[in-house]
Amino acid sequence: MEELFADIERLAQVEKRVAMATLIATRGTSPKREGAKMWVGEEGRILGSVTIGGCIDARVIEESEKALASSQSQLLQMNLGNEDAWEVGFTCAGNVDVLVEPFDLINPRNQLLNLYRAIRAAVDEGQCAVLVTGLTDTNNKLLVFEDGKQSGTIGDPELDRQAREGRWRSG
Repeated sequence: MEELFADIERLAQVEKRVAMATLIATRGTSPKREGAKMWVGEEGRILGSVTIGGCIDARVIEESEKALASSQSQLLQMNLGNEDAWEVGFTCAGNVDVLVEPFDLINPRNQLLNLYRAIRAAVDEGQCAVLVTGLTDTNNKLLVFEDGKQSGTIGDPELDRQAREGRWRSG
C-alpha cells in the first residue's frame, strides 16, 4: 500500500493527469496478481505494469490515453487464446480484466485522489480501509473504514450494506 501512496505523490510532482490501470480479475494464467497497477501519464510517463509487457500492457496504455482524453473510466476485458498467450509470455491462455481510471493530480476536488488520500490518512493512523468500486458505473465508490465510518456509495444499497459488513472478503 505504501508503494501506491508513494507512486501517487511522486507522479503528482511531474504529471497533471494520469490514468491508473488496476488488474481486477484474472482467469487462467497471469504473471501478476489482482491489484497490480500501471500508471500512464498524459505526458507519456509509464510506471508499473499489469502483466509483463507485450500486447496487454500496450492495450492498457492505449486505453489509458483514451480514458485521459475523455475523463471517463474504462473496464477492459481481454481474452487470450493459447496462441495469443504464448506470444505475450503466458504459458497458457487466460483472461484479464483491467480497470482504467483517470486521475487529476492537481485538482483538489478530484474524488479519486481525495479517496486515496483519505485511505492513506487512515493507514497512517493504523486503521484499515477498503475502497469498493462499482463495475457497472466505475464513478460509484464506497470507502469503508475499520471503525465503521463510510463515504460514498456503490450505487446499490444492498451492495453498500454487504461491503460495510465485510461480505466482500474471501473465505
